[in-house]
Amino acid sequence: VRYIYTHVVSAACFSIGLRFAGTGNTDAASVIFERVMELRELRDAANPISAALRPPTPVLEMCLGCAAISLSMVLAGTGNLDALRLLKILRWPCTDDVSFGNHQAYGTAIGLLFLGGGSCTLGRDPKDIAALIMAFFPRFPLSTSDNQYHLQALRNLYALAVKRRELKAIDVDTG
Repeated sequence: VRYIYTHVVSAACFSIGLRFAGTGNTDAASVIFERVMELRELRDAANPISAALRPPTPVLEMCLGCAAISLSMVLAGTGNLDALRLLKILRWPCTDDVSFGNHQAYGTAIGLLFLGGGSCTLGRDPKDIAALIMAFFPRFPLSTSDNQYHLQALRNLYALAVKRRELKAIDVDTG
């Protein structure tokens, strides 16, 4: 039960993140934000009841990283400050239980928030979603040379889903 709940929550966040990628949808972002806060509280809680319900730290960190990336997929390119504050808190612990991949996930999430300096977002075409699934598949490396579960080069496929946002001022009378 300890494993199931955290995996289901992070998978639901990932699904919402893919569905609303790049839209900045506030409802989707708030749902994911609440789940990230819930997982963070589970990770950081010191009381014995939470410790008994908590899955092992590597599992919880993987699920938390997946949910954080999901939040950033929805808010890609918006520079949302509440999300940035949360992500900075999430990446702060530097213990033996937090691997390179966890820090990579939080760094990726922060990068998505400021995609293209706010001039880009993520697309939602089927090809874009496929690229996002490959890039953000929630298996993170244990070290910089770990290629056991994924090729680290795949992490760069998100670039195929990046779309530029342009605002064009057009005179109504002259076109």
